[in-house]
Amino acid sequence: AASIWGEPKQVVTSWNGTEKGLLDLAKHHHDRPLVLDELGAGKLSPEALIKLVYSLAGGESRVRSSATGKVLGGKAFRCMVISSAEYSLQAAMKGGGKELPNRGTIHRALDIEMLDVAEELPEDERKAYVTNLQENTKVAYGTAGKAFLMTLVQKFHHADDLRGHLSQEINGVLAYFNLPSNDSAINRGLEKFALLVVAGELAVAYGLIPTEAQQIRQAISYYARVWYSRFSLEAMRDGLIERIASFLQKSQRRFENIGGPVPANRVGWRCVVAGERCFGFTSDGLKEATQEHDVSKVAQTLQKAGLLSGNDANKVKAKITIDMQTKQRTYVYAVNEGILTYVDDMN
Repeated sequence: AASIWGEPKQVVTSWNGTEKGLLDLAKHHHDRPLVLDELGAGKLSPEALIKLVYSLAGGESRVRSSATGKVLGGKAFRCMVISSAEYSLQAAMKGGGKELPNRGTIHRALDIEMLDVAEELPEDERKAYVTNLQENTKVAYGTAGKAFLMTLVQKFHHADDLRGHLSQEINGVLAYFNLPSNDSAINRGLEKFALLVVAGELAVAYGLIPTEAQQIRQAISYYARVWYSRFSLEAMRDGLIERIASFLQKSQRRFENIGGPVPANRVGWRCVVAGERCFGFTSDGLKEATQEHDVSKVAQTLQKAGLLSGNDANKVKAKITIDMQTKQRTYVYAVNEGILTYVDDMN
């Protein structure tokens, strides 16, 4: 990717820097891609990384005041960042945990797990293939990007003409993807994948990529679908439900029958809420079942799927009586027993 714009050694930069340093670097890449290698080399905390993602995607640095009261920062640059890592960027922003992702970062930082470039070759040919790519980028670089921009300028005399063309083409690619969603974060992410398709097809049309436009479309569509299947609200909902159902199938003995003996490692109670038989999870129990730290978001997802019972429509937790003699009560996340058959229907 870097060789499209210049000598890779000069174009590629490391994540190893401060938030301010990386933002200053982005300013020097206005209207150019910023290529950052190895996210693992960075020393940013998850919180700082989230802030940086927002700033890089928005082209803005943090507004602050100087010692004299002068306003510094604000709108500064416009660039696209290409990054690499051996692990998910979403995981880095959550400190390596499995917590539900921040919806605002999903379309600002497209997390894509790439296939091995030489995966389909016979094993004894892979090393030579990759070495050839590396050697070629050492001697052939910095022409395709410039040629692409020059051709755009020649083909579209006004920026509005280009915008109109891109809008029409992007809508056509989105129809080709056929990945419906009511989630604005997902829709904005899919638009970025569609933009990549349009750019690739234009590069083919201009003779800059030695392949066919349909191959470009099919390849990027594959990654768009993988991304969609991971981050769409529907996919995240189904993944959560499957994890809970799997946990229940293995751990039903860890739920106490009200009035019965306390099981080892109790995660909740068997109960009836609003006339429905439920597994009443404690907060820690639901965390264990889902491997998610923010159980309130998990509960909201279950509620929208119709799998969470409650005795107060405005609350995700239900109040149950756990001791009939003392009338002791507690709050639980009351997951319907129907979740077990829900998964079967889903599959």
